[in-house]
This record gives sequence, C-alpha cells and structure tokens, in this order.
Amino acid sequence: MEFGAACAVLTPCENSHPFEQRRVALSDEPVKIGRSLAKLQASNNNFVFDCKVLSRNHALIWYEDGSFYVRDTKSSNGTFINGQRLSKASEESLPKEVFSGDLIQLGVEIVENTRNGTSFSHGCIVAMLRLYHPNGLEALPRETTDSSMTNLVSAYNIDASQAISNQELFQVQQYIREAVYREKIMESKMTALQALLVTTQDATNECWNALIDEDRLLSRIETLESQLRICNKNIPESQLRDQLLSLTDEKAKYESAAKEAIRRVMQEKLDALQRLGDVEQCLESTVKQCGQLRDDYETVQKELALVTEQHNECLKRVHDLNKDLEEAELKCQLLETQVHLVVKQENEIGEKVKMEPDRALTNRDKIVPSSTTVSKENLKDTKELNKDSTEQLLFNDSHVIRKLKNELIDQDSSSENIKQSCDVNLNSSNASVAKREVDHMLEPISFADALEFSRKQAQDLTGTF
Repeated sequence: MEFGAACAVLTPCENSHPFEQRRVALSDEPVKIGRSLAKLQASNNNFVFDCKVLSRNHALIWYEDGSFYVRDTKSSNGTFINGQRLSKASEESLPKEVFSGDLIQLGVEIVENTRNGTSFSHGCIVAMLRLYHPNGLEALPRETTDSSMTNLVSAYNIDASQAISNQELFQVQQYIREAVYREKIMESKMTALQALLVTTQDATNECWNALIDEDRLLSRIETLESQLRICNKNIPESQLRDQLLSLTDEKAKYESAAKEAIRRVMQEKLDALQRLGDVEQCLESTVKQCGQLRDDYETVQKELALVTEQHNECLKRVHDLNKDLEEAELKCQLLETQVHLVVKQENEIGEKVKMEPDRALTNRDKIVPSSTTVSKENLKDTKELNKDSTEQLLFNDSHVIRKLKNELIDQDSSSENIKQSCDVNLNSSNASVAKREVDHMLEPISFADALEFSRKQAQDLTGTF
C-alpha cells in the first residue's frame, strides 16, 4: 500500500464465509469486488473472494472527492449496505456513499440440494468496513437523524438525546456482533495456544530424555571398547603405567566435558524457564484482555437495552400526545355547537318576550270601544263584556307567564351547564371570551320582571274599563 493513499479494510463477521482480513489502497480508479478466477486469485491485497455466491464482477469501490463509494455492477445475488440492497438482480445501482463502520454483504446464502437428498449451504461474504482517508483519519459517518424523528422532536419538545435513529441502532447491533465474534476467535486462539504449549512441553521432555539416554549409551560403549582393547593386548608394566596416566588424563577431560555439558543444560533450562515465564505473562495479559472485552460487551448490552427502552417511551409519549390532541379538538367542537345552540335559544326567547306585550295591547284596543260611540243605554252591557274580556286576557297572560317561566327555568339550567363546561374544558384565553359571551346571553328579563309587567297591563285595562 502506497503512503498517503486512501485505503479500505474488510474484517470478516461471524456469519460470513471464512476469509482473511483484506486491506486495499483506493484511488479514483474503481477497485473490483468479485469471485476468484484462474487468472486472478484471492489474496490479502485485493477484494477477490473464493465464494460461489459472488459474481465475477460483483461490485466496485473507489475514493473520490474525500468520500468512499460502492456500486453494484449487475450482480446476481446483490450487494447490501447495512441490510439495504443497492439494486435489483442484474441491474446496476447508483453510487452509494459508505462510511467506516458500515456492514457490507456480498451475495446471499444459497442452499443446494444433492441427488441423494442431502443439502449444504454456500455462505456469503459479510464484513465490517474500515475506511481511512489519505491523511490517516477514519471516515466516520456524519451526524444525521431521521427526518421523522426530527419532526417528532421539534413538535413535542422531546429531549434530542433520547431520539435514536434506526441506523444507529443497527450499527450498535453490528458492533456487538463483531465484538462477540472477536471474543470467540480470541478464545479459540487461546485454546489452541494452550494445547500447543502442552504439546511443546511434552516434546521437549521427550527429546531431553532421549538425548540423555543416548549420551549414556555412547559413554558406556566407549568404556567397554577401551576395556576390550586393553584386555586383548599383552602390555608390560611400564606401558601399563603410561596407559593408566593417560586414562587418568582422559577421565579428567571427560569430567570437565561432563561439567561443561551440565552447565549448558542448566543454562538451556534457565532459558526455557524464562521463555515459559514470558508465555505465561502473555497468557495472563490475554486473559485480562478477554475479561475486559467481556465487561465491555455487557456494558454495551445494558446501554442498548436502555436506549431501546428510551426509544419505546418516546414513541408511547408521542402516541399519548396525539390522542390527547384529538380529544381536545373533539371537545372544542362540541362546546362550539352548544354555544351556538344557546345563542339560538336566547334569540327565540327574546323574540317571544317582545311579542307578548304587543299582543296584549292589540287585544285591549279591540275590546275597548271609543268613549264617543258608547251610549248610556249600552254601558252596562259594555262593562259586562269588558269584564269578560279582561278575565280572558288575564287568563291568557297567566298562561303566557307560566310558559315563560318554564322556558326561563330550562334556559337557566342549560346556561348553567354550558358555563360549567366552558369553565372546565376551555383554556384560559378562549374560556374568558366564551364566559363573557354566555354572561351576555343570559341577560334577558327574569321571571319576576315578566310577571310584574303582565300585572301592570291587567291593572291598566281594569282601570280603563
């Protein structure tokens, strides 16, 4: 990889077809993603995979104007970014901008059935993208929020920290899966390392024992050969003395050589113990790292549960607010209908009250004759007639008064109910206006005033006659 060039790193996920981590330098020229061929084999510096579900020319990835892009090139099984397919089958997609941390899926898992009734599946490539700019900075996603969630936050004044987009939830879930997958890989490597360490120790012990046995046997063979040579020779005493001295010298040499060999063995043993201590320290560090990763995984799971709970609470609060708003609108419409009905009833009652005095005066003018036309002879008959008319008028007035009384009582009860409803349900501004209108509509004359007016009319008619 050239220095100063943008690069992309693909790390396999748990449910992916197995492959080694890939690191490829990117430029304006697109880099092909596809299936391996005879001329182009899979390696760590390309995006060619030995996977049957991929097309030969599956997709392209490139770096342009400070952004990374991926495009599907008419693949059969599709290309997915964070679970969303870029295009339909055998259709070329538009360039899709990707960021570091996105999950890319090449193809889909295919289950193949054989003639003997068995079946086996071909896995797809699922990897985590790590993208780096030429300056070495990671291409992290820009801070974005779903438009629907933004509207809810602005409309109902919900805390913005509680508004979590679906994209962020999906990425957190993928991060958790990647952490779990890495932890499993780490545990498998630790198990293999421990097994290798035990095997190495056993092999070392066996080799050491074999070397000791071999040295012992060689020493024994040499001693026996020297004794055999001495026994086969007829040597005089002087020569025996010389041979004894030489054997003594050889014995001293052998002892010094044995001491040197023991010293070397002890040194090798010390070196092996030191290496063993280093391996144990590395093992302890790895176990500690696994524990830390396990704690981080539990913390992330708790945070994810808390974020999910907050998200559900926000949705529930939005639902309750919408329901309260609909109920308030319905109550407001009912109150407006009742107010219009009260206004209409008040107008009808006012018109009836105005029409009763005029009707009484009209009846009086019809009954009372002119003083110039009444003769003395018919005065008695006229008084009797007027007396009957007055009684009839009083009877009609009492009937009208009873009717007005009932209507006023019904009006008072209806108005009182409307006033109570207005005082309880309306808000401060609308309640004050509605209350003034209701009080203004409840100003017609009372029952006592109507009764006094009718009595006065009856006295005037009696005095006239």
